[in-house]
Amino acid sequence: MVAIPYICFYILSISSIPYVSRLHLVQSVEAMEKSLYLAALFLIFWGWGLVGYDTNAYYSMYYAVPYLSHFDISAYEREYLFWLWCSIFRTLHFSYVDFRFVSSVVDIIVLFIFFSRFLDKKYFPIAFMFYLLYGGMYYELEAIRNAKAISCYLISLIYFSRKKYIRFILWNVAAFYFHISIIPLPLFTILYPLFLRRRLILCIFIIGCIFSISGIGLSFLFARFGESIPVVGFLIVRYVKSTYANAHGLTIGFLERFLSFIIIYKFQKRLIRDYKNTKVFISLFYVYIFFCFYFIDFKIILERIAAMFKISYWICFPLIFSYLKKKDKNIFFVILILYGGLKIFEQYNLDVYAFKYSLLK
Repeated sequence: MVAIPYICFYILSISSIPYVSRLHLVQSVEAMEKSLYLAALFLIFWGWGLVGYDTNAYYSMYYAVPYLSHFDISAYEREYLFWLWCSIFRTLHFSYVDFRFVSSVVDIIVLFIFFSRFLDKKYFPIAFMFYLLYGGMYYELEAIRNAKAISCYLISLIYFSRKKYIRFILWNVAAFYFHISIIPLPLFTILYPLFLRRRLILCIFIIGCIFSISGIGLSFLFARFGESIPVVGFLIVRYVKSTYANAHGLTIGFLERFLSFIIIYKFQKRLIRDYKNTKVFISLFYVYIFFCFYFIDFKIILERIAAMFKISYWICFPLIFSYLKKKDKNIFFVILILYGGLKIFEQYNLDVYAFKYSLLK
């Protein structure tokens, strides 16, 4: 069974979290030790792994990039920083798998810097688990350019929280030159107050549920007006017209998003009262839900655009966990473990994810 290595990794990760055995918040030092263990476990399993749809494409593209001495930025249409990043490692004579490993190390370091700004250290282990289940693992295995763009965006959020807006813009410009799909994240970050109006959000959510259950989506708007969207319009139209834009329908994922919305909506006022910086993450979570519900028939939107907004899970749910009583924490973990295991099995039990570990070759 293809998913066995992924399930083993998941079990080791879950068993390492101190809350599983004691269900109370541990001291920061122990939490950091567990967090570093989780990061090391992730890098050992997947840092040198060669799996996923895009592995062969990235492999050949990496070795096609010239050394810095011959690097010509004008040879690339977009995402210049990613190709420059590759060229640096090519110049240092890194193999592709070593390049992947170091790239993942950089992303994990950025992640911990990001966590240190918005979370107490004692929440790091559970935050790291949400990172793995909600986007992080996928990006490190499949979408290297997106992962780098998101790392730049995470750094920009630190400056945004400190009201250093010039640096926020500069880091997002860097993110754009790693992958153009990052554009919606900084845009909706700036517009976050619009998505904190509870009555409006609830109305949009209810209508969105109807769209999602019925399978009705708004992809036709992109088909009609997509070409007028700057920079990425041509890509959007191409994906809408392709077979890649297929319907999702009613799934377990819908139930998860429905329940997640109820939880975030319930704790919204308390989170904002206790942690002012959560305003942005709550807003990004609502945007994620709306993308999923209103573009149910546009798979590329869900996988490449909406998925980036999952970073809201990494911050909001570890903080919500701290509010729960012991009994509720038990329920929380049972649901997290069962859903996470099912999610990993369903996502990675495909031949394209057959475990290929380069260090064993």
